[in-house]
Amino acid sequence: MQDGQTVRLSPLDGMHASSGARMVEFAGWRLPVMFTSIIQEHRAVRERAGLFDISHMAQIIVEGAGTQGWLQSLITNDIRLAPPGRGIYTFLTNERGGVVDDGFVFHLPDGRFLLVFNASREPAVLEHLRSRLPGDVSVVARLDRGALAVQGPASAAIVQAVVPGAENLPRRGIAAAAIAGAPVWLSRTGYTGEDGFEMFFHSGHAESVWRALTASGESAGMALCGLGARDTLRMEMGYPLYGHELDETTSPFEIGYGWAVKLDKGVEFPGSEALRREKEAGPLRILAGLLPEGRITPREGCRVLCGGEVMGRVTSGTFSPSLERPICLALIASDARGEFEVDVREKQVPAQQTALPFYRPARGD
Repeated sequence: MQDGQTVRLSPLDGMHASSGARMVEFAGWRLPVMFTSIIQEHRAVRERAGLFDISHMAQIIVEGAGTQGWLQSLITNDIRLAPPGRGIYTFLTNERGGVVDDGFVFHLPDGRFLLVFNASREPAVLEHLRSRLPGDVSVVARLDRGALAVQGPASAAIVQAVVPGAENLPRRGIAAAAIAGAPVWLSRTGYTGEDGFEMFFHSGHAESVWRALTASGESAGMALCGLGARDTLRMEMGYPLYGHELDETTSPFEIGYGWAVKLDKGVEFPGSEALRREKEAGPLRILAGLLPEGRITPREGCRVLCGGEVMGRVTSGTFSPSLERPICLALIASDARGEFEVDVREKQVPAQQTALPFYRPARGD
């Protein structure tokens, strides 16, 4: 946060305070990092369900006669895969093929589009969109916004109790609904690997939606969860986080997300030519999962060595509550072969490369 800037508060800031949350500053927002402990909240999501405040996520409404064609010329994925009521995961890329941000583009049932991107990248995303804006499209960032996510194997039953029919919403679907009389957009994606739902609404309805969901989740043992568990859950799945696995010098192919880059959709987008060349030649770096020996947890920036040579660096590291061991993600040279070591506090710790995800939920996707 730069001097003179104000930390933004979630519309649920007061609820977090009354729940005893430990608060931190994240992407310019004050948000809960934990309510009880990261491990307890993590395990609640894996075993039952957890409720996350995601009001900080950028919500951008795009509409107008030329919206669909314009978005097709900006995103890496194919907008035709998102008919009304569905969403797609995609990237915005620069001319070099580096990632401006990653997020979801939802085609709302009313014909508009809801873009959900990272809070830390909201200014960059808006600049990327508005600098290329045609006259028949409008881009509006929702400032009075709130959002919650229910994640875990019990999430469908919890949400179904307050939104009848929610369990029939398909994966990556989005629909208009009401919770405690408040209009919401209900989607079904998730950042944990478990089944999960998101609710997007006006900030004025935040408390009533929160109370309805916490009451519904009480019998299922749903936990209030913070950013800490959100991070350990996404790491077990090998999901990228902007500023760690992703930045404007990293491409979707390097992190193994080429499936979200449709180079044959018939429309060029920023960076499409650079990404086409990279796909043909193969990326010089890849995102690898590493299992360090022992109990030491490598952190972001630790060097990864192979045969005594530096082959990359750790992008994220944590202790996995599900596996009960340290895990880390690292961008390494694609031609690196052999025994790996991670340089942790001047100690070289042996590490085994493993396929991602580190942990596979029972639901299987």
